[in-house]
Amino acid sequence: MAKAAREHKVITQLGNQGHSADDIRLFCEWIWDGAIGNVTEIHAGCDALKALYCRIHNLPSLTENHEIPAELDWDLWLGPSGCRKFHPTYLPFQWRGWMPFSTGCIGDWICHIVDPSMWALDLGAPSTVRTEVDGDYDPEKHGDFYPSASTVTFQFPARNDRGPVKLVWHDSNSRIPHTELLSDEQKVPGVGAIVYGDKGASCTALTAREIVTFFPSPWAGIVPRRSRAFRASGTISRTG
Repeated sequence: MAKAAREHKVITQLGNQGHSADDIRLFCEWIWDGAIGNVTEIHAGCDALKALYCRIHNLPSLTENHEIPAELDWDLWLGPSGCRKFHPTYLPFQWRGWMPFSTGCIGDWICHIVDPSMWALDLGAPSTVRTEVDGDYDPEKHGDFYPSASTVTFQFPARNDRGPVKLVWHDSNSRIPHTELLSDEQKVPGVGAIVYGDKGASCTALTAREIVTFFPSPWAGIVPRRSRAFRASGTISRTG
């Protein structure tokens, strides 16, 4: 692609979706400016496509026999994952919920949802990682599947001018915990993150592209004139 772009003199950009948007930069600037103080904890997660990412309900059907479609090179599709008989439950899209073929919900989503925090806090690599899953998950029996609920805790050591940070990832039936800092009208994001500091918190939906809310709002009663409008609640909304 890079060679073709040079040959045809086409301006080309490859980016991680929200990482190329203005809002993530604005979010970082607020964090760097101390809008919520020193960040100590982050809760991020994704509750989308639960039936896709947990395919345990398909276990009984794997004994079925199915013809390989003529247009599919099954051995090529399997690649290095190991031999197994064809079953339509694996593809074309459902492979995302099978451990031999994918990294599951966390692999699909954490790179987008935690990207604002990684950038703003320069988290680097964690010192410890701990995973908890739902009680019905059996790694031996369900080894090809992802659990119906996962909670993964990353501990990041202090770095540069910031202290240590705990990041907790929640997916599928493990939801981001509600916080008393939210009002009755504000909801915990199903796909997003809450970033906690010692002076407040920030709630981001998805990759910080759609909505960023600070509470308590550091701009109460102030509406700066710029391409993003800050309401008194601290919520950002696109103006055009």
